[in-house]
Amino acid sequence: MRDPMPYVVLFFLAPALFAQEQSQETMTVHGSSVFLEPGSTTVIGVEQLETYKYTDLNRVLKTVPGVQIQEEDGFGLRPNIGMRGVAPHRSRKILIMEDGIPSGPAPYAAPAAYYVPTMTTIENVEVTKGSSAVRYGPQTVGGAINLISRRIPVDPFAAQVEVAQGSFGFRKAVASMGGTQDNWGWSILGAQMESDGFKTLTNGHDTGFHKRDLFGKLTYQLTDNQEFFLKAGWSDELSDESYLGLTKADFEADPYQRYAASERDQMRNGHRTLAFGHELRTDAWLSRLTLYNHGFDRLWKRFDGMSDRSLDIRSVLTNPIGQNAHIYDVIRGVSDSLGTGDLVLQANNHRSYYSRGINWDAQYLWKFSDATSNQLEWGLRLHQDSIRHDHTSDTFVMTEGHLTPSGEPTAVGAQDRIMAEAWSAFVWDTYTVGDWRFSGGVRQEWVTIEEDDYSAANADFTNKRAATMPGIGVFHQIDSNLGWLLGVYRGMGLAAADDQGSGKPEESINYESGFRFMRDRTLVDLIGYWNDYRNIKGTCSVSEGCGNATRDISYDGGEALIYGLELTASHQLRAGPLEFPTALQYTLTRASFDGNFVSGLSDWGIGTIQKGDPIPYVPQHQLGIQAGVRWEPVLFHLQWKHQSKSYDQALAQGRETLPASTILDASLSLTLAEAYELYATADNITNEKVIASFRPFGARPGKPQAFVFGAKARF
Repeated sequence: MRDPMPYVVLFFLAPALFAQEQSQETMTVHGSSVFLEPGSTTVIGVEQLETYKYTDLNRVLKTVPGVQIQEEDGFGLRPNIGMRGVAPHRSRKILIMEDGIPSGPAPYAAPAAYYVPTMTTIENVEVTKGSSAVRYGPQTVGGAINLISRRIPVDPFAAQVEVAQGSFGFRKAVASMGGTQDNWGWSILGAQMESDGFKTLTNGHDTGFHKRDLFGKLTYQLTDNQEFFLKAGWSDELSDESYLGLTKADFEADPYQRYAASERDQMRNGHRTLAFGHELRTDAWLSRLTLYNHGFDRLWKRFDGMSDRSLDIRSVLTNPIGQNAHIYDVIRGVSDSLGTGDLVLQANNHRSYYSRGINWDAQYLWKFSDATSNQLEWGLRLHQDSIRHDHTSDTFVMTEGHLTPSGEPTAVGAQDRIMAEAWSAFVWDTYTVGDWRFSGGVRQEWVTIEEDDYSAANADFTNKRAATMPGIGVFHQIDSNLGWLLGVYRGMGLAAADDQGSGKPEESINYESGFRFMRDRTLVDLIGYWNDYRNIKGTCSVSEGCGNATRDISYDGGEALIYGLELTASHQLRAGPLEFPTALQYTLTRASFDGNFVSGLSDWGIGTIQKGDPIPYVPQHQLGIQAGVRWEPVLFHLQWKHQSKSYDQALAQGRETLPASTILDASLSLTLAEAYELYATADNITNEKVIASFRPFGARPGKPQAFVFGAKARF
């Protein structure tokens, strides 16, 4: 019998709250936005993004309740984001959008998010969970993140320049300009960020990154309520990152060291985006039609094991003694290769992606009276995406702490193209009568995924998927400060190319209920949720230690149960010329498998999973506290973030524990003559040593103590 406690929690959370008059449908306070709808939506606005000057989406989202983050490189180059207990690895189980359009390289054919828009181009972040997520897809179990790009200035001309420098050779330069005059609006932004990296190789090789962005917008106002828009972007990145971690003993001695076997690890990638569309806005109508085309190309040369492929590098680093001792010493660079299966294997994973389509979102409002209205929303999308794998590998000899080519011929790995075509549609209707709002709708997805295998095996296949995802909700405004919400929806995930399970999609029935309270400068938002999985799925990837034989294969995990609480509270105290903004976020997440099954997925662990085993990389408790003081022109903020321990796999045998961590960040800014700003930020002030991951090869650290000093000028 299942634990009845979550049902009791949801029942007592049923009374819920809202604020202000009904005509005020949204308010943003310290990153939390309240909507008159039965769903959880958080908006992180310009003010909060500017407070800490984060360039890392991971750190931005740690202030959002219900979001789980698995840090990887410390700079946010490749975020790992989960929501409401879904596995965060490569953000593959949520949808990340830019201006309402899927931004991933191939969200259907290969949903692993190796690319996200750079935060220097973003001015708002919207996080949607619960029944409201029915509007988005293909992944609707966890939720969706919409990154809103910088808007065109409304003045005839405006410009801004920002420069910053900090720890580990961090450097940032951002310049933008634009304006609106007559019927035309335009803007252009250029940004560059780089760092020498906080990890060290004994041979002195680089461990940092270099990233550039160029981004532009153009609009033409056809009438007072219609406009055409054009958006274009280009970016490239070179990062000397590695999947190779450390033994526990080496991590304790120096968590920021890198083994010599990773000296050649390097990612190069480039991204381009183009979008063109039309927008119509009237008192009753809102329509946005967008044609989009994204391209992404990446080459990752990285450590991939030893020439003896039977060696499990994770086992070597877990037990670096006995017969593993020599391999361990070769990886560290303290012993030379002998040529008996101990050559270092480097993968050369070249992947090319495209994502393109046409998307139409619209809504129409019928206003029957001051207290009665009906708003109908709908969306249609035709989408195509593709990933081309061109994988090879080379072997290197470890000699005196350096890698030199072995002279052996390059081996050919995966050679294929996976293509997806998807039709999707949703309709969502909200009827308001007095203090009640009734919402309901459905999302439909039709997906065809094909693989063209160029290898000798010629293992072509075609998978067709279809899913119907309904949802309903109720919001009742009890009084001017208090509201109650309830929502139920069917969550599904369809993005799986090769299915070794039953062929069933990931599916869950999700419930949420809670309250909202807002009065004057105080906000409280508390929601309980219960996600009952009929079938949870996982997909193997090389970043989890999977080889070419199991890459991109999805597996069934059967029933799972995820439930929890999400609390946001904030208050702004005023005392004469001083303001004291404070906020708190707490997340309780209980995520576990609800049955016994045999796992073939390394992320869960190879073996028999028992009922109650944890879903990996999901902490049970997360707590964030922000406190600040504003005295024009000075603003000072502190942010304290704690998360409890989590686990690197579900299987008890060989399970590693990621210890609890507490991170303290701070920011200080001084505004001069309204147009100039000097600022300083500090990340991880106490220099907490955090194990961010054990996957795929050993312990890897989170970001250490780091300081940044910068200046901004507006014209």
